[in-house]
Amino acid sequence: MKTSLFAFAALIGFAVWIGPGMAQSSGKSDAPGYRPGLGDLMTTTVQPRHIKLALAAQEKNWDYAAYELHELSEAFGRIVQVWPEWRSMPIPDMLHAALDVPMANLAGR
Repeated sequence: MKTSLFAFAALIGFAVWIGPGMAQSSGKSDAPGYRPGLGDLMTTTVQPRHIKLALAAQEKNWDYAAYELHELSEAFGRIVQVWPEWRSMPIPDMLHAALDVPMANLAGR
């Protein structure tokens, strides 16, 4: 047990000693950054908010519904930043056409 703790402490000490800058390469990478797929963003950022919003409305918890509506709106904003266009169609235009009226109606609740 003492050996395991010593090894763990030594590993932590080494990690602190080398610092985060030395663990990464010093050269600038030409590789593009990670760009999640549109479906991945919808599944990980929109779907959970949509479900929570629906459950909050079902329970008539309007304070929580308003919070989730705001979070859902921010999730769509992040999607537009990463994917401004899908199959030559502007995503902001599609979102406005599909969501402006329902979200405004729910916000006015």
